[in-house]
Amino acid sequence: MNRVLFGQSNLIENGGLNELSLFMLTPDNFLTDDDCEMKIEDALTKEPLTKEPMTIEPKAKPPSTQTRYVTRERDSIFWSIYTAVNGPSTAPNAVNLMMNEKKAMSDYFNKNPNTLKNINHKVTLAKINEIKCNLMTKPFMEGIESFIPCSIYYKRPIFVVYEEINAYFTFVDKTYVSDDEDADCETILIYANGNRFSLETCKTKTTEFVRNQKSALLYLHDLERVLSGISSFKVEELKRYYNIVFSKDEDPGLNKTQYYEKVLMKCYTTVKGTARFPLS
Repeated sequence: MNRVLFGQSNLIENGGLNELSLFMLTPDNFLTDDDCEMKIEDALTKEPLTKEPMTIEPKAKPPSTQTRYVTRERDSIFWSIYTAVNGPSTAPNAVNLMMNEKKAMSDYFNKNPNTLKNINHKVTLAKINEIKCNLMTKPFMEGIESFIPCSIYYKRPIFVVYEEINAYFTFVDKTYVSDDEDADCETILIYANGNRFSLETCKTKTTEFVRNQKSALLYLHDLERVLSGISSFKVEELKRYYNIVFSKDEDPGLNKTQYYEKVLMKCYTTVKGTARFPLS
């Protein structure tokens, strides 16, 4: 009937049911406990079809080449010098530490006022009194003369570099004698940028500057007027200083007075500000 109505084979005839024996649940094809364990072990030992994504380790950042210490405090002169001598401060109250340190400096100079005369700059009695007064009356150190008491009190040579004009000052006690075979290791190197100052913390860079690099810069002789008088220089010297200060290679063809005035004015306005002063 199935063959006639539906075109299907009759499985009952011609041993058709035997063909379904492979799909029938009979004792011959029951799974034993050993079979189950074996199939589970096979499944566990096979590698999963999907592997976990590979994690890429981030590349380590190269060490920073920045070795200048820039304080966040308002008094950048004090904290640059203090850090050079004592290392970074861990005091919970920076203001109290600074005031106590300045008081100690003030007490020292009140007891030894003549020590301020030992600096390698001409300092008048009025300037000495001003320096001592500023230590306790001003909230922060300002002006290039603030490095005078720092150099003498901490007994360390100080170089202050003005990168804008490729020039530098030195402050050192004339009685200073280093106990170390390499005196450069005690030198403090400060960079001036506007009214802010930063400390070079790398001793190798400091030594390199003192021994080699400073020769390419203009040495500022006088604390008050920045440069010595015009008679102290030759024309060729002033021409070279002009090229250093203004970062130029060509010769503008000026005379001696013009070279001197341009170099002096540029240096003075950078170090002291924009106040006018007589050139004579």
